[in-house]
Amino acid sequence: MSKQFEVSGLPNAYPVVLLHDSLANRRQWDTQLLELSKYYRCFVPDFPGHGSRLKEKFTLESAIKMIYDLINEHVRGHRALLIGYGMGGYIAILFAARYPEMSPGVVAAGVVADLHGLKHGAMSLMGNAMTLVPGPTIIKNTLQEAKKQSVPEEDIESLLRSGAFSCADLAKDINTVLSSQHFDQIIPKYLGEILFIHGDKDVRNGEQKFVRSAFNPTLKVIKGAGHFVTHDINTRQEFADCIIDFAHTRIGWRKHEEEDNLALNTEYEL
Repeated sequence: MSKQFEVSGLPNAYPVVLLHDSLANRRQWDTQLLELSKYYRCFVPDFPGHGSRLKEKFTLESAIKMIYDLINEHVRGHRALLIGYGMGGYIAILFAARYPEMSPGVVAAGVVADLHGLKHGAMSLMGNAMTLVPGPTIIKNTLQEAKKQSVPEEDIESLLRSGAFSCADLAKDINTVLSSQHFDQIIPKYLGEILFIHGDKDVRNGEQKFVRSAFNPTLKVIKGAGHFVTHDINTRQEFADCIIDFAHTRIGWRKHEEEDNLALNTEYEL
């Protein structure tokens, strides 16, 4: 992948930025883009240290700067709905708390684990352990877990061909960064709308703490799904529908079908 981000959807549609999970890349959103690009102008970047930015150093500041530069330089109106999955969801919250004027809302998918406190040591140990695991082993374990959660094999193989999980050495840095943050203290700094969405089989030890700390929270738990809620063939349409409904009912974006967007000549209201 040579480009550092991709854009899909019609030019006049509402803008969203989709942020991938750790050790993956922007190809992780391909399945969801099939539906979301019918309604929104979708900007899909790679985080530093991942995908097309593999040689760049990953830090919290570099990740936040990437989002800021993307919205500031490429998104009309300099505001976008942030949709983050896993690591991308945690960083979306951190970004929105720092730059609330740049996002009317946040979708935090798979953001249910409280990584701080007692979890801090465990997360750091896990990060250290992952740096010792050979790349092929990480790929094998991920593929096995994804298959258990009804992710089509062709979806996983497509992601792997794109170079996902080739940055296993980042695991320690990412886990250290995320586990050092008090998200229950950061979340209330953002006064906009937040959708917490995840599967009922995901790790959920931080769910209620995060929801209670948010100023304008919406919680959606998708039955039968695990952490791969965005890719599970049985739940991925429901996931997309939840985002579309959230943008319409909580943020106030009009529901434009693809046909409506073709005739939309006025600028969107953010």
